[in-house]
Amino acid sequence: MTIPMVTDDEIKAFEEDGVICLRQRFELHWLESLAEGFEKNLAAPGPNSSQLTPEGNPGGYFDDFLVWHRIQEYRDFIFDSPAAEIAARLMSSDTCRHFLENALIKEPGTREVAPWHQDAIFTTMDAHHILQLTVWLPLCDATEENGCLQVSPGVHEERVVYWRGIERKDSVSVPMNKGDVIFIHKLCPHGSGPNQTDGIRWSMDIRYQKSGGPSPRPEWPSLIARSRRDPSSETPYENWRDAWAAALEKHPKKLGREKPSEAQPYTGEMYLEER
Repeated sequence: MTIPMVTDDEIKAFEEDGVICLRQRFELHWLESLAEGFEKNLAAPGPNSSQLTPEGNPGGYFDDFLVWHRIQEYRDFIFDSPAAEIAARLMSSDTCRHFLENALIKEPGTREVAPWHQDAIFTTMDAHHILQLTVWLPLCDATEENGCLQVSPGVHEERVVYWRGIERKDSVSVPMNKGDVIFIHKLCPHGSGPNQTDGIRWSMDIRYQKSGGPSPRPEWPSLIARSRRDPSSETPYENWRDAWAAALEKHPKKLGREKPSEAQPYTGEMYLEER
């Protein structure tokens, strides 16, 4: 069976809601491969890894990012799975760049949650105007009981970046089966709940942006992951690996930077017209 990438109706729905859950877009082998990568990641966490569960609390909320260059399974998914192609189509962009991935694990009984936020707050002011989206992929069934994603559809159309927190309104939970995936506009508020089950909730999120703009994290490279019009322009894996190795040697951890103290209007790109 051929799994569709994304339809015109789904692109339109994404533009209207700022978020879309695409059902059964990833074949099982991609999820099995990512699970192998998670095991490697847990065995050798990177310098940006963190345990978000305080000592003494039940469960464990593990987060790590920027380790794709040494975990082959992450690399394969980011560049070779349908994720980059779907991201480019949803942005109506011929090309897209990859700049960040997060591996997230909520162990059984974890009370900690992903607080309500927009992904726009994680970029620099220089890249503030660039169109970006997040791919959120569970490696297991994601339920309300184990902390599935919660989103506020349509809020992105307010065109406001809430740098210091955003009030939750009109939110909905999005239960997902293994193989489903959510794409989130950077202005769409979202979060996730605790894991109140006896199973582990594994998920990966990947950030893509349209090509041609500054990196949201200038200390780290943002190179071309996918080009429909000119595949030869895609950055070869060896160049990616070497550029990231050099950047991470210089800046192994993300640089701190000041955020605006108040919410600000967003005047940057919402969607492109290259489709």
